[in-house]
Amino acid sequence: MLAYINIFAAILSPIVAILGTVFLGLNWRTNEKKRKNELFDRRYDFYKNLRQIYLDQDLKHGSLDWSDWAPFAEEASFLFGDDIAKHIMSLETKHHGGFHFFPDENFIAPGSVT
Repeated sequence: MLAYINIFAAILSPIVAILGTVFLGLNWRTNEKKRKNELFDRRYDFYKNLRQIYLDQDLKHGSLDWSDWAPFAEEASFLFGDDIAKHIMSLETKHHGGFHFFPDENFIAPGSVT
């Protein structure tokens, strides 16, 4: 009888370790998917806010200046990278010309930041 207990104990330890590793992997995969979904949601909300500001710029006071675009560029640098932040700062000199569709050619095409 003691031999069966020793065999069972020897088999049970690796099984528990394997199950623990499987649960750890599943938990990591779930958290990675959640992180990617949350990042997408943040980026999409940023896009919607930037789109609205870009389309409303002619309705408010003609055009937006550097100080209006700077907060968006700072957030874009964090969410996307410096190249997108530079492109957002180049929007200061671009207008959508009254067309209410988005994005238009000025918004899409990167320009030089002066």
